[in-house]
Amino acid sequence: MRSWNPWKIKIYLYLISTANERPREWMGITIGRGQTVRSLRAIQKDASYIIHYSRDTNRLKTPSLSTVKRIMDDLKMKQLIDYKMVQQGMLITINNYDYLSSTPITKMVHQDLSKVEQPKRPKNEGPQWMFDEGLL
Repeated sequence: MRSWNPWKIKIYLYLISTANERPREWMGITIGRGQTVRSLRAIQKDASYIIHYSRDTNRLKTPSLSTVKRIMDDLKMKQLIDYKMVQQGMLITINNYDYLSSTPITKMVHQDLSKVEQPKRPKNEGPQWMFDEGLL
C-alpha cells in the first residue's frame, strides 16, 4: 500500500473541494452531491504549483499524467473515491462526502449565524477552551 505523498494529499483535497454541494445537470449528465467531473489533464494542471527561486526565476512543478492516474487508482483502491469514464471526462464520486462535509465549521457556515449561540471564552486559557468545548 502506498503512503500519503504530497501529490496524493493535494489531489484528494482538490477533489473534495471541487465536489458539488447540490445535484445539478451539466452537459446532459446529472452530477450528484459529492461528485465532480474532471479529466486527468485538468487534475494535473490544477495540482501544479509555482516554485519561486528568486525574483526573476520561477518554475512550474507539475505531476506527470502517470502519477495522477496512479494516485486516482490508489484512492479508488482505498475506497476514498470512485470514478467512471463519461464522455466529458471522469465522473468522480467522493465516498463519505456527507461525513467529510459535516465538520463543525461546515455546519456553522450553512446555519444562520445570528441564531448560533457563541461560546463564552474563559479568560487566560488560550486556545485549549475550543478543544474542551468540542469546537475543534
